[in-house]
Amino acid sequence: MDVLIGFSCFICGFLMMFAIHRVIFDYYAGKSEAVIKELKRQMHEPINVEIMHTYAEPDDVTDLKFNE
Repeated sequence: MDVLIGFSCFICGFLMMFAIHRVIFDYYAGKSEAVIKELKRQMHEPINVEIMHTYAEPDDVTDLKFNE
């Protein structure tokens, strides 16, 4: 009888952990797939990038003061 109770507790615990595992992983897998779809959609949209270079000239940096 003790062996049967122990075996049934093991099976119930295994099935419960398996169910929890499936629910959690399905939830996070669904969220990650949605993020991946959104990132893929954003990759195919045209992006306008404007690069502006601003360089400091010697007159701009003659009076720099640090830690004062």
